Amino acid sequence: MRESQLDELVLFEIQWLRDHIIAEADKYDNIVREWNRKKPLYDQQIIQHETKISGLNREIEGLVIDRMNDRDRSDLYTRMIEERERQITELKKKIAECKVFDRISREKHKSLKKTSEVIEEIISEGQITDPQLRMLVKKVTVHQNEDSTLESGSR
Repeated sequence: MRESQLDELVLFEIQWLRDHIIAEADKYDNIVREWNRKKPLYDQQIIQHETKISGLNREIEGLVIDRMNDRDRSDLYTRMIEERERQITELKKKIAECKVFDRISREKHKSLKKTSEVIEEIISEGQITDPQLRMLVKKVTVHQNEDSTLESGSR
């Protein structure tokens, strides 16, 4: 196998990877735009959830006092307290999901953009350095067919 064939094949794979990353970056651009459009709604939902959590905490305090004063029905109060604690857990989970979505979308977009920039640099220079190759590809498999053509795959 000639090195020029291998270089040509690697360059082809990198160009495919660039196109794939650009498409993925566009997808995350859309996700981030959609998030920004809906962010005021999510912020309002977070405030509503936090307000409801405060109310449920006040209810729990009242139920604890009622349970102390009405020992005959303490099991009923305990169940009511447990239900409110479950609701608080669910609301906290919803708040966390709203906050995490924004962070993950932005991190993924940033990562894709950085990788795309590396690929653009490789393509403009017409060659790839060993560190660049290692950053982009975990494994390269090349198979030479009987007619001396090459097939490749990368991960």
